[in-house]
Amino acid sequence: MATWLEGLYLVNRFLHSFPAATLHKRLLAHHADYDALHINLFEPVFTSALGLALAGGDVSGLTLCEAEREKLYMLFHPAKGRPTPHYDALLKKAVDRLCTALRLWDSATRRTLAAWAGALLPRLTAGSRQGFALLLPTL
Repeated sequence: MATWLEGLYLVNRFLHSFPAATLHKRLLAHHADYDALHINLFEPVFTSALGLALAGGDVSGLTLCEAEREKLYMLFHPAKGRPTPHYDALLKKAVDRLCTALRLWDSATRRTLAAWAGALLPRLTAGSRQGFALLLPTL
């Protein structure tokens, strides 16, 4: 129970790092009726923020432009003959950048967000360009 409450506290702190209007805009892009549904509010926000951190964008706005989304697609789908990046190192660096931007300093938060970033990796590497657009929509 304590672990679950700690996770809930972390999710709450993470979501409160963004202005309410920014969260609302991002969640509307995820599902138009998000406020009437029982859905995970954290995942689409975290996915966008992590994507922006990976692309070198401004994580506070949660808005990926088309060029940032294309950069991410190419990062996770390298052209034939090009080496596959070291995804663990890329994700760790992105989580560090994200936590610094949001002033989430404690190591437990960084470890937990890094684990959640790692859990997204199969979806980032397996998706088609169209599927990637759904995972990381432009707003």
